Amino acid sequence: EVAEGCRQGPGHFFVLCCYCSVQMGCGHSCQHRPGPVHPHDVYAQSADDPRKASRESVLKHFPGALTNQEFLDRLRKANTTLGLTKQNTLFGHSLCPDEINHEKGDISQLLEELFGEVFTFGGLAGIPFVGKTGFGAFSHHRQDGGNLFIMFAPHVAVMAGGKVGYYLREGQHHESTACGAAMGAYVAVKDLEQEPEVRVEDGDFEMDYIKRGIWRHRERISKAPVPEVEIAQVTYEMVREMMLKIVNPKAAEGGKIILLGGIQINAKPDDYFLPLFLQSFEGGSTEPKDLFSTL
Repeated sequence: EVAEGCRQGPGHFFVLCCYCSVQMGCGHSCQHRPGPVHPHDVYAQSADDPRKASRESVLKHFPGALTNQEFLDRLRKANTTLGLTKQNTLFGHSLCPDEINHEKGDISQLLEELFGEVFTFGGLAGIPFVGKTGFGAFSHHRQDGGNLFIMFAPHVAVMAGGKVGYYLREGQHHESTACGAAMGAYVAVKDLEQEPEVRVEDGDFEMDYIKRGIWRHRERISKAPVPEVEIAQVTYEMVREMMLKIVNPKAAEGGKIILLGGIQINAKPDDYFLPLFLQSFEGGSTEPKDLFSTL
Protein backbone atom coordinates (compact mmCIF):
# COMPACT_ATOMS: atom_id res chain seq x y z
CA GLU A 1 0.00 0.00 0.00
CA VAL A 2 1.05 3.58 -0.55
CA ALA A 3 0.34 6.17 2.11
CA GLU A 4 0.60 9.94 1.97
CA GLY A 5 2.47 12.10 4.44
CA CYS A 6 5.87 10.83 5.56
CA ARG A 7 7.96 12.25 8.35
CA GLN A 8 9.79 14.48 5.88
CA GLY A 9 6.72 16.70 5.60
CA PRO A 10 3.40 16.98 3.76
CA GLY A 11 3.17 15.96 0.15
CA HIS A 12 5.70 13.15 0.32
CA PHE A 13 4.85 9.51 -0.32
CA PHE A 14 6.35 6.22 0.74
CA VAL A 15 5.71 2.54 0.19
CA LEU A 16 4.66 0.44 3.19
CA CYS A 17 5.56 -2.95 1.74
CA CYS A 18 9.01 -4.52 1.52
CA TYR A 19 11.48 -1.98 2.93
CA CYS A 20 10.70 1.49 4.14
CA SER A 21 13.65 2.92 2.21
CA VAL A 22 11.75 2.32 -1.06
CA GLN A 23 10.85 5.69 -2.60
CA MET A 24 7.57 6.59 -4.31
CA GLY A 25 7.18 10.15 -5.57
CA CYS A 26 9.50 11.29 -2.84
CA GLY A 27 12.68 13.20 -3.40
CA HIS A 28 14.50 11.35 -0.64
CA SER A 29 14.23 8.15 1.35
CA CYS A 30 11.93 8.18 4.35
CA GLN A 31 13.91 7.28 7.46
CA HIS A 32 12.10 4.23 8.84
CA ARG A 33 13.73 1.09 10.07
CA PRO A 34 14.43 -1.51 7.36
CA GLY A 35 12.85 -4.94 7.48
CA PRO A 36 9.36 -6.40 7.52
CA VAL A 37 6.53 -3.97 8.00
CA HIS A 38 5.14 -4.11 11.51
CA PRO A 39 1.33 -3.99 11.83
CA HIS A 40 1.61 -0.91 14.04
CA ASP A 41 3.32 0.95 11.20
CA VAL A 42 0.46 0.15 8.88
CA TYR A 43 -2.11 1.43 11.36
CA ALA A 44 -0.18 4.60 11.97
CA GLN A 45 0.69 5.43 8.37
CA SER A 46 -2.04 4.15 6.06
CA ALA A 47 -4.14 6.84 4.46
CA ASP A 48 -7.14 4.47 4.53
CA ASP A 49 -6.78 3.88 8.30
CA PRO A 50 -7.03 0.08 8.56
CA ARG A 51 -7.73 0.56 12.28
CA LYS A 52 -11.24 1.68 11.29
CA ALA A 53 -11.82 -1.46 9.20
CA SER A 54 -10.50 -3.59 12.03
CA ARG A 55 -12.79 -1.96 14.59
CA GLU A 56 -15.81 -2.26 12.30
CA SER A 57 -15.08 -5.97 11.82
CA VAL A 58 -14.67 -6.54 15.55
CA LEU A 59 -17.96 -4.82 16.39
CA LYS A 60 -19.78 -6.56 13.53
CA HIS A 61 -18.68 -10.09 14.40
CA PHE A 62 -18.33 -9.66 18.17
CA PRO A 63 -21.03 -7.18 19.26
CA GLY A 64 -20.43 -5.94 22.76
CA ALA A 65 -16.64 -6.08 22.48
CA LEU A 66 -14.73 -3.32 24.25
CA THR A 67 -11.16 -2.16 23.98
CA ASN A 68 -9.09 -3.53 26.84
CA GLN A 69 -9.02 -0.15 28.54
CA GLU A 70 -12.76 0.34 28.09
CA PHE A 71 -13.39 -3.05 29.65
CA LEU A 72 -11.00 -2.37 32.51
CA ASP A 73 -12.93 0.82 33.27
CA ARG A 74 -16.17 -1.19 33.35
CA LEU A 75 -14.60 -3.77 35.64
CA ARG A 76 -13.31 -1.08 38.00
CA LYS A 77 -16.84 0.25 38.27
CA ALA A 78 -18.25 -3.22 38.97
CA ASN A 79 -15.52 -3.73 41.55
CA THR A 80 -16.88 -0.95 43.72
CA THR A 81 -19.47 -3.58 44.69
CA LEU A 82 -17.21 -6.64 44.56
CA GLY A 83 -14.52 -5.13 46.76
CA LEU A 84 -11.58 -6.98 45.22
CA THR A 85 -8.12 -5.60 46.00
CA LYS A 86 -4.55 -6.69 45.59
CA GLN A 87 -4.43 -7.30 49.35
CA ASN A 88 -7.51 -9.56 49.57
CA THR A 89 -7.65 -11.27 46.16
CA LEU A 90 -5.58 -13.89 44.36
CA PHE A 91 -5.78 -13.56 40.58
CA GLY A 92 -5.65 -16.40 38.05
CA HIS A 93 -6.26 -16.58 34.34
CA SER A 94 -6.92 -19.29 31.78
CA LEU A 95 -5.61 -17.95 28.47
CA CYS A 96 -3.89 -19.41 25.44
CA PRO A 97 -0.09 -19.20 25.88
CA ASP A 98 0.26 -17.45 22.49
CA GLU A 99 2.56 -14.48 23.06
CA ILE A 100 0.11 -12.03 21.45
CA ASN A 101 -2.19 -12.55 24.46
CA HIS A 102 0.42 -11.42 26.97
CA GLU A 103 1.78 -8.16 25.60
CA LYS A 104 1.82 -4.81 27.34
CA GLY A 105 -1.69 -3.38 27.33
CA ASP A 106 -3.39 -6.76 26.98
CA ILE A 107 -6.20 -7.47 29.43
CA SER A 108 -4.11 -10.09 31.22
CA GLN A 109 -1.36 -7.55 31.87
CA LEU A 110 -3.81 -4.86 32.96
CA LEU A 111 -5.39 -7.23 35.48
CA GLU A 112 -1.98 -8.32 36.77
CA GLU A 113 -1.19 -4.66 37.42
CA LEU A 114 -4.48 -4.37 39.29
CA PHE A 115 -4.29 -7.58 41.36
CA GLY A 116 -0.63 -8.58 41.42
CA GLU A 117 0.87 -12.01 40.81
CA VAL A 118 -1.05 -14.48 38.69
CA PHE A 119 -1.74 -18.23 38.77
CA THR A 120 -1.84 -19.64 35.22
CA PHE A 121 -4.57 -22.15 34.35
CA GLY A 122 -4.53 -22.10 30.57
CA GLY A 123 -3.06 -24.35 27.95
CA LEU A 124 -3.71 -24.29 24.21
CA ALA A 125 -6.82 -22.27 23.27
CA GLY A 126 -7.09 -21.06 26.87
CA ILE A 127 -8.56 -24.32 28.16
CA PRO A 128 -7.75 -24.78 31.89
CA PHE A 129 -5.84 -28.02 31.54
CA VAL A 130 -4.47 -27.70 35.10
CA GLY A 131 -7.75 -29.35 36.10
CA LYS A 132 -9.17 -29.81 39.57
CA THR A 133 -5.72 -30.35 41.06
CA GLY A 134 -4.55 -27.01 39.67
CA PHE A 135 -7.60 -25.23 41.01
CA GLY A 136 -7.04 -26.85 44.38
CA ALA A 137 -3.48 -25.53 44.46
CA PHE A 138 -4.67 -22.07 43.44
CA SER A 139 -7.30 -21.97 46.16
CA HIS A 140 -4.76 -22.94 48.81
CA HIS A 141 -2.55 -20.00 47.82
CA ARG A 142 -5.16 -17.33 48.61
CA GLN A 143 -4.86 -14.92 51.48
CA ASP A 144 -6.56 -16.02 54.73
CA GLY A 145 -10.24 -15.29 54.24
CA GLY A 146 -9.47 -13.84 50.83
CA ASN A 147 -11.06 -14.00 47.40
CA LEU A 148 -10.27 -15.87 44.21
CA PHE A 149 -10.67 -14.08 40.88
CA ILE A 150 -10.29 -16.03 37.62
CA MET A 151 -10.52 -14.71 34.08
CA PHE A 152 -10.95 -17.28 31.31
CA ALA A 153 -10.94 -16.55 27.60
CA PRO A 154 -9.89 -18.08 24.29
CA HIS A 155 -8.68 -15.66 21.63
CA VAL A 156 -9.23 -14.75 18.00
CA ALA A 157 -7.42 -12.24 15.82
CA VAL A 158 -8.79 -9.61 13.45
CA MET A 159 -6.48 -8.23 10.75
CA ALA A 160 -6.10 -4.54 9.96
CA GLY A 161 -8.42 -4.90 6.96
CA GLY A 162 -11.05 -6.75 9.01
CA LYS A 163 -10.18 -10.38 8.19
CA VAL A 164 -11.07 -12.63 11.14
CA GLY A 165 -8.81 -15.40 12.42
CA TYR A 166 -5.48 -14.13 11.15
CA TYR A 167 -2.70 -11.99 12.57
CA LEU A 168 0.43 -10.34 11.19
CA ARG A 169 3.14 -10.98 13.75
CA GLU A 170 6.10 -8.71 14.27
CA GLY A 171 9.02 -9.63 12.04
CA GLN A 172 6.90 -11.66 9.61
CA HIS A 173 5.70 -10.84 6.11
CA HIS A 174 2.83 -13.33 6.08
CA GLU A 175 -0.20 -13.60 8.34
CA SER A 176 -0.76 -16.64 10.55
CA THR A 177 -3.81 -18.05 12.27
CA ALA A 178 -4.97 -17.04 15.73
CA CYS A 179 -6.06 -19.00 17.59
CA GLY A 180 -3.81 -21.39 15.69
CA ALA A 181 -4.74 -24.39 17.84
CA ALA A 182 -8.50 -23.95 17.44
CA MET A 183 -8.37 -23.17 13.73
CA GLY A 184 -5.86 -25.94 13.09
CA ALA A 185 -8.09 -28.38 14.96
CA TYR A 186 -11.03 -27.51 12.74
CA VAL A 187 -9.02 -28.06 9.57
CA ALA A 188 -7.86 -31.42 10.92
CA VAL A 189 -11.29 -32.77 11.88
CA LYS A 190 -13.91 -31.07 9.70
CA ASP A 191 -14.08 -33.99 7.26
CA LEU A 192 -13.72 -36.83 9.78
CA GLU A 193 -16.65 -39.18 10.19
CA GLN A 194 -15.56 -40.63 13.54
CA GLU A 195 -14.83 -38.69 16.72
CA PRO A 196 -11.04 -38.35 17.15
CA GLU A 197 -9.43 -40.01 20.15
CA VAL A 198 -7.70 -38.20 22.98
CA ARG A 199 -4.43 -40.04 23.65
CA VAL A 200 -2.30 -38.81 26.52
CA GLU A 201 0.64 -41.07 25.68
CA ASP A 202 1.17 -39.53 22.21
CA GLY A 203 2.49 -36.30 23.68
CA ASP A 204 -0.16 -33.99 22.18
CA PHE A 205 -3.00 -34.37 24.64
CA GLU A 206 -4.10 -30.74 24.59
CA MET A 207 -4.45 -30.61 20.82
CA ASP A 208 -6.24 -33.96 20.78
CA TYR A 209 -8.73 -32.61 23.33
CA ILE A 210 -9.36 -29.50 21.23
CA LYS A 211 -9.81 -31.56 18.06
CA ARG A 212 -12.44 -33.68 19.78
CA GLY A 213 -14.31 -30.63 21.05
CA ILE A 214 -14.22 -28.88 17.69
CA TRP A 215 -15.26 -32.09 15.89
CA ARG A 216 -18.46 -32.22 17.93
CA HIS A 217 -19.45 -28.81 16.52
CA ARG A 218 -17.97 -29.12 13.03
CA GLU A 219 -21.31 -28.87 11.23
CA ARG A 220 -22.30 -25.78 13.18
CA ILE A 221 -18.97 -24.19 12.31
CA SER A 222 -19.14 -25.10 8.63
CA LYS A 223 -22.62 -23.57 8.28
CA ALA A 224 -21.69 -20.30 10.00
CA PRO A 225 -21.39 -17.15 7.83
CA VAL A 226 -17.83 -16.69 9.13
CA PRO A 227 -16.47 -20.02 10.41
CA GLU A 228 -13.58 -18.31 12.21
CA VAL A 229 -16.05 -16.38 14.37
CA GLU A 230 -17.93 -19.57 15.20
CA ILE A 231 -14.69 -21.36 16.07
CA ALA A 232 -14.00 -18.65 18.65
CA GLN A 233 -17.48 -19.08 20.13
CA VAL A 234 -17.19 -22.87 20.27
CA THR A 235 -13.78 -22.60 21.90
CA TYR A 236 -15.17 -20.19 24.49
CA GLU A 237 -17.85 -22.74 25.35
CA MET A 238 -15.18 -25.43 25.74
CA VAL A 239 -13.14 -23.22 28.07
CA ARG A 240 -16.20 -22.27 30.14
CA GLU A 241 -17.33 -25.89 30.44
CA MET A 242 -13.94 -27.01 31.72
CA MET A 243 -13.62 -24.06 34.11
CA LEU A 244 -17.00 -24.72 35.71
CA LYS A 245 -16.06 -28.39 36.01
CA ILE A 246 -12.83 -27.78 37.93
CA VAL A 247 -13.95 -24.96 40.25
CA ASN A 248 -14.85 -25.99 43.79
CA PRO A 249 -17.38 -23.40 45.06
CA LYS A 250 -16.56 -24.24 48.67
CA ALA A 251 -12.87 -23.47 48.25
CA ALA A 252 -13.17 -19.83 49.35
CA GLU A 253 -15.22 -19.97 52.52
CA GLY A 254 -15.08 -16.57 54.12
CA GLY A 255 -14.48 -15.01 50.73
CA LYS A 256 -15.67 -15.03 47.14
CA ILE A 257 -14.84 -16.84 43.93
CA ILE A 258 -15.33 -14.52 40.96
CA LEU A 259 -15.34 -16.01 37.45
CA LEU A 260 -15.00 -13.70 34.46
CA GLY A 261 -15.36 -15.20 31.00
CA GLY A 262 -15.09 -13.80 27.50
CA ILE A 263 -13.12 -13.76 24.27
CA GLN A 264 -9.83 -11.96 23.73
CA ILE A 265 -9.65 -10.24 20.35
CA ASN A 266 -6.17 -9.50 19.01
CA ALA A 267 -6.58 -6.46 16.76
CA LYS A 268 -3.53 -4.28 17.27
CA PRO A 269 -3.12 -1.51 18.13
CA ASP A 270 -6.47 -1.69 19.93
CA ASP A 271 -7.00 -5.16 21.35
CA TYR A 272 -10.49 -5.96 22.56
CA PHE A 273 -12.25 -8.08 25.15
CA LEU A 274 -15.77 -9.44 24.69
CA PRO A 275 -17.27 -10.07 28.16
CA LEU A 276 -19.70 -12.99 28.19
CA PHE A 277 -19.78 -14.27 31.76
CA LEU A 278 -19.45 -12.89 35.29
CA GLN A 279 -20.52 -14.99 38.27
CA SER A 280 -19.55 -15.41 41.89
CA PHE A 281 -19.71 -18.08 44.54
CA GLU A 282 -19.90 -16.51 47.98
CA GLY A 283 -19.55 -17.83 51.51
CA GLY A 284 -19.03 -21.41 50.41
CA SER A 285 -22.39 -21.55 48.63
CA THR A 286 -22.65 -23.84 45.61
CA GLU A 287 -25.27 -21.57 44.01
CA PRO A 288 -23.68 -19.04 41.65
CA LYS A 289 -24.66 -15.39 41.69
CA ASP A 290 -24.94 -13.75 38.26
CA LEU A 291 -23.08 -10.44 38.21
CA PHE A 292 -23.02 -9.78 34.47
CA SER A 293 -25.41 -6.85 34.72
CA THR A 294 -22.84 -4.97 36.82
CA LEU A 295 -20.49 -4.61 33.86
